[in-house]
Amino acid sequence: MPRYKNPQWQKLYDNMLFLAGDKSSEMYHEGEPRRGAGHRAAFWDGFSGKFDFTGPKRSAHVIPGTMSAVCFMAGREFARRVKKAAKATERNADAG
Repeated sequence: MPRYKNPQWQKLYDNMLFLAGDKSSEMYHEGEPRRGAGHRAAFWDGFSGKFDFTGPKRSAHVIPGTMSAVCFMAGREFARRVKKAAKATERNADAG
């Protein structure tokens, strides 16, 4: 189910998740997160869990209502997926 009604934002959200899953993409440099551009910085701020969307712990790279916010939310979703995959791997290791 799409997260955004705006097709441009949904495409960006999906593409950020796709790129984050590929360690050879522009999201990484030598296997480590690359933050050198605004969209990547917003994504990795969302991924880190250290920042909020608004309030005193707001990321300086995110402006609500813009594509940077979409990147931030994609980062949060990617972090959720990574944690879910790690838990599944851990369960499989315990079962085997």
